[in-house]
Amino acid sequence: MERGEKFRGLIDKVLGDNDFAKLEPQKAKIYRPGDDQLALWNMFGNDVSSSHIGLFFELLSTGIYGGNLVDSVSPFLSSDSFISSFPRVDIVDVPGKVARECKGCSYAKEMILRDEQVGNYDSCQLRHPDYRLIFEIYKHRLKNIRSFKGPERELHKSLAGNLGYSLRLDYLLLKDLTSRALEQKAEYNGRKLVTRAEASSYRNSSRLTPSFLNGLFEEPEKIVDCIGLDVGDLTIRREITSKEVRVYSLPELEIARLNGTARGYVSRVSSLPIVSICYKDHDLARSKFLEGMLSSEGSSDRLEVEESVKGTLYEEAPF
Repeated sequence: MERGEKFRGLIDKVLGDNDFAKLEPQKAKIYRPGDDQLALWNMFGNDVSSSHIGLFFELLSTGIYGGNLVDSVSPFLSSDSFISSFPRVDIVDVPGKVARECKGCSYAKEMILRDEQVGNYDSCQLRHPDYRLIFEIYKHRLKNIRSFKGPERELHKSLAGNLGYSLRLDYLLLKDLTSRALEQKAEYNGRKLVTRAEASSYRNSSRLTPSFLNGLFEEPEKIVDCIGLDVGDLTIRREITSKEVRVYSLPELEIARLNGTARGYVSRVSSLPIVSICYKDHDLARSKFLEGMLSSEGSSDRLEVEESVKGTLYEEAPF
């Protein structure tokens, strides 16, 4: 059996073995920003393909959970300067006090987490300690997605039609899981959960293997337990989107102008299974994080520590 078939079988098994509550998306229609805004991405070494891939998952996330898209340098869809103060995150929900990072990942690939990225996420949590930072990981069935040739709307349709599942993790929990898995060389079904990449093109990074990501989707309790965290400290939710989310590959005004001929620019996502894992006591986890950062940097000044851990601008790892 090919890995793609195994991946489909995994999703069917998890859906069959567990109860998934209905999750109603916040918005039914999501529109792409204009090219002048999207061009900001290419200042940091991201090619157009990876920019469009990342944009799709960010738009989908705003449809499911709400919030505002943020560019890494200046506001993306919002003119709020406060929103733009979140370093290297994708979405900010001000009323909910949540910042979110979206990652797409092929079923056969590990997710790369660079040390520089971790520094930026640490900095974000230090700068905005009253916010919860959430990682959203979208697993899809497309291989070699970076070599995709064709218009953006076809890329988005391919992603929408090949989504497998999503993981939604507190960043502080993901950080703890990753570090502990590395320290303990933890395995699941005989395979390493997290490894280090020191000699590849993505050196100085952690690799979150398919065994780790698929394991968190299939049996999160077992993964957490084998890494050494207390499952009783966590809340695990299994949900599935109850309504279709439409992601348009053109801005809203352009869609309105095209009117009835705009059908080819919409990608539809429905019935997406999502496993969310977070600390029950986020305030306690955040306090431990802040104390640990101040202690490790030998400083009592939070802003000073924020500057010291902040990573440099980096090229995103491939999807």
